[in-house]
Amino acid sequence: MRWLTAVVVMTGCGAAQLEHAATFDFADVALGQSRTAMLQVVNHGPGVATLELLREGEEFTLEEISRSLAEGEVFAVRVTFTPADLGPRTGSLVIRRGAASSTVALSGRGTGPRLSVRNVVTLAPITILDGQPLPVIEVPLVVSNVGTTGSQLHVSLSANDNEVCVGSFDAIGTCTPSIPPPSLRAGERVTVPLSLLPTAEGVRTWRVTVSSDDPVTRAQVVTLSAVVERFVPCSFTGPFQVLLDTAPVPVTLTHHGAGPCLVRTAMVDSMPAGAFVLAAPVPQVPVRVPPGGQFTAWVGSSPRAPRTAEGSLHVTSASGADREVHLAFRVVAPRGCLVMSPSLLDFGTARSDCAAASRTAQLSNMCSTPITLESVRVTSGPFVISNFPAVPTIAPGQSLALPVRYTPLVAGLETGTISVVVKDAETQVLALQGLGELATAVVDTFRDDAWPVVDVLVMVDTSPSFASKRAAVRANLASWLSSRFFTCVDARWAFAPADGAPDASVAFALNDAGSAWTSRLESDFVGRALSAFDALATSSETEACIGPAATLMQNVPARDGGLFSGLCVTDALEQSPTPLASLQQLQAQFPSMAWSALTGVTPSTCTAEAPDDGVHASLVQASRGLLDDVCASPWFAASSPIGIPTCGVRSSYYLNDRPDPGTLEVRVDGVVASPTSYSFDAVGNAVAFDAAHIPRPGSTIELRYTRACGP
Repeated sequence: MRWLTAVVVMTGCGAAQLEHAATFDFADVALGQSRTAMLQVVNHGPGVATLELLREGEEFTLEEISRSLAEGEVFAVRVTFTPADLGPRTGSLVIRRGAASSTVALSGRGTGPRLSVRNVVTLAPITILDGQPLPVIEVPLVVSNVGTTGSQLHVSLSANDNEVCVGSFDAIGTCTPSIPPPSLRAGERVTVPLSLLPTAEGVRTWRVTVSSDDPVTRAQVVTLSAVVERFVPCSFTGPFQVLLDTAPVPVTLTHHGAGPCLVRTAMVDSMPAGAFVLAAPVPQVPVRVPPGGQFTAWVGSSPRAPRTAEGSLHVTSASGADREVHLAFRVVAPRGCLVMSPSLLDFGTARSDCAAASRTAQLSNMCSTPITLESVRVTSGPFVISNFPAVPTIAPGQSLALPVRYTPLVAGLETGTISVVVKDAETQVLALQGLGELATAVVDTFRDDAWPVVDVLVMVDTSPSFASKRAAVRANLASWLSSRFFTCVDARWAFAPADGAPDASVAFALNDAGSAWTSRLESDFVGRALSAFDALATSSETEACIGPAATLMQNVPARDGGLFSGLCVTDALEQSPTPLASLQQLQAQFPSMAWSALTGVTPSTCTAEAPDDGVHASLVQASRGLLDDVCASPWFAASSPIGIPTCGVRSSYYLNDRPDPGTLEVRVDGVVASPTSYSFDAVGNAVAFDAAHIPRPGSTIELRYTRACGP
C-alpha cells in the first residue's frame, strides 16, 4: 500500500466555508495493490462544521465517514484506491455539511497482466469408424496478453484426461508435448497447439485451463465441445439382383448392425455406359442409417438402352464391405395396349397436418380394340385411390384418369406401388413416392458478418501557420467521421500533434472521457473524437508526422484481427529526420498498415505552406495509402478512406418457406424482437427491419414460424 497527500487545488465559491481539492488522480495502481491519499478539508468558519463523508464507487474506501471541524481546523480524509480491473476507474467523495454538499472526483487506473483466450470452442462433428484408427483433431489455441505488464503462462489439462494433448498425438495415440513459452509480454500472443483423440461418442466436452499472474482472472477454463458420432460397418440385407422394365424401381437395403452405419456413395455402372442411371429422388449422401433402418435408391434405364444391357448398383459405406446389386432388364412378352403416364407419380413434400396431397396418372389405350382393367389397387405405401370405377373399360385411343392421394405416416421418403391388371394381358406397376414431413416448426437462421477492426492514428499539424485551416479541417473531419465509410467498421481513433521539434514531447491527446482512443462502437463517437482534435495545443513550426507516429505506437498492441492506419494532416513538408525508416518501423509492428496524407498538393484548392516535395507521396505509395488535398471537401471523395473496408447494411431477410399467419417470431442474438421494429413483406416473403432497428454486423437472426399448407 502506498501513501499520497492531495494538494488543495480549488477553493469553494460564494458563501462556501469549506476548502478542499476538486479532483484527485491516484494514477497507475497494479491489480491486487492499493494506494492511499490524504485529502485535506479546511473549515474557514465561522463556527463548527459537521461533516458527513460519502463515497461512490466500490474501489474507493474511506477510513472515517463523519467529523466535526472547529473554525480554522484542517481535517485529512484518508481515501484508499484498490482497482478491481484493468483500465480507468472512477469514483467520487461527497462532502456534506448540513443541506449543502460538494464533490471530489476520484480517478485511477488499474494495471497488470491480462491473458485473453477464447473460452468456448465448438468443433465440427467428429466421426469414429469401427475398425479404423481413431481420428486426431488439431485445435490451435490462441492466447494473447491484453494487459499492461507481462504475465506467466501455464496450460494444464483436467486430471486423467487422456483424450487431450498440449502438443500432438502420433499415429498410435501417444502425446508428443509442446511446451508453450513460460510468459507473455504485454501485447504479445502465442498459439498453443492442442490435439484431441476422442474415444467415445456423444456430446463431448474437454477442458483446458490457462493460468496467469492476473489476480482477477488467474485461471481461465477453455471448453472444447463437439458431437462425436460412431459408426459400425454397414450390414445390409436386400436383393442381389433387380430386374427393370420401363419404370424406375426402388432398391431397398436394410441395415442389421448393432449401431448406426454411414453410407458414403451410391453409384450405377452399366454396359453399355449410361444404360442404367440413378432416378429421382437421388439419395443425398452421406446417409446415416440406424440399426434396422433402410437405405433406398431408385434405379431406372435410359430411353435408348438395349434390352440386353446389364449393370450394377454400388453402395459404399464408411467402414465395412460394400454392397453390389446386379441390374438387368426383365424378359417380358410383347407389350400390351395400356400405357401409364407418368411411370413414377411423385407427390413431393407433404405434411401430415395439411390436406392430403393429390396427383393423377393417365391410363391410355393405344390399341384399336377396347381393354378392360381387372383390378387397380395399392399394393404398398400410405397411398389411396379415389373416385375410380371398379372394373373400367377404356375405349381405343381414350384415356382414364387415376387420382391418388398421399398422407404421410412418417417423416422422410415413403414409397409405394399401384398394381394395374389388364384382362388377358400383362400386369403393370405404377411407382409412387412422397416425402413426409411431420414437424411443422421452421427456424431460418442468418449470421451477418462481423465488423472489420481498424485503429486510426491522426497526426495533426498544430503549428501557428496552420491555425487558419484548423476550423475547416475540424468541419471536414466531423462530416467524414459521420459518413457512410464508417457505418459498419469497428474503428478506434487517436489524435496527436505533428510536432517534430527536437525538444517536443509528443503524446496522445485525451478525449473528453480521459482516454487516448475513441471507439466507433461508442454512441458519442464523433464528439469524443473531435474533443481529442480540439485538445491539441499549438506546437512548433517543425512539422513531422511519421517519426512521432512510430514513437507513439511503439508500445501500443494491435487489436486481434485488426488493421492499423496512419493519417497525416498538414500543409507543410514531412520533416521527420528518417521518414522511410520510421515507416519501416511501423510496418514491422503492423505488417498490413496503410499510411495516408492530407497535405498541400499541386494544384491545391487553398494556399499551402509548402507543396509536397515527394516525401508524403512516397510514404503513401509504399504503404498502399491515399493522398489528397488538405483543403478538399470532402476528403477522399472518390474512394474508400485510408484503406478501411466499407460495407452495406443488410435490413431484409428472406424466409425459406411461407409462414402461417400469426406464427412468425423474430429473434436477434437470442432476444425476441419487438413487432414494431420490423415488417413482413408478403410479396417478397421477407422480414424487413426499419432503419432504427437494423441488426448490427456479427448478429445472429432467427426467423421462427410454422410453414403454411399449400403453395
